Amino acid sequence: MELAERLSYYGINQGLKNFMQKIGWSLVSASALKSTWTSICYLTPLFGAYLADERWGRFRTILTFGIWYCVGDFLVAIAAYPTIMSNSAVVNPIFIIGLFVGIGIGTGAIKSNVITLGADQFDPHDPSEVHQKETYFSYFYFCINLGSGVSYGYLSILCVDGSAQIPAEYGYFATYMICACVMAFAIAM
Repeated sequence: MELAERLSYYGINQGLKNFMQKIGWSLVSASALKSTWTSICYLTPLFGAYLADERWGRFRTILTFGIWYCVGDFLVAIAAYPTIMSNSAVVNPIFIIGLFVGIGIGTGAIKSNVITLGADQFDPHDPSEVHQKETYFSYFYFCINLGSGVSYGYLSILCVDGSAQIPAEYGYFATYMICACVMAFAIAM
């Protein structure tokens, strides 16, 4: 789940200001919106932690907000479809709702729970599981870095330049759709 979530988050984050400028936002507005979105993403883990600890439990919180996040990913991808991008009256509400309400809240709500749910599976009093827990954290952070590496490597080029099979005007759509599909696959697993 973490690899998919980080690939999705960074896949959208890496080209966000350029995409916002492409749909008509000024550089100043795009920068302000990106900063506001990042703030929401890093404040909402408190909300997710509260829900998991006091109301729903970690698994239900992760599943619910993983789906919520995925819906936001698909809305952002739809907003990046070239014919929709050309209509500011349509693209802006879809994009803002997907980005702020879907991804902003979704990523934060699961961020504080994924690593903890995994760590909860180990018995701290069993010596054989202590080493497994240490290994778990290494693999967990490897997954974070793999997701961000793919996003800032391949997806950052795809969104601007396209690829041999994807024309440049579909670059943002393809990038954001990859993010949404990877997240949907992780939830389905």
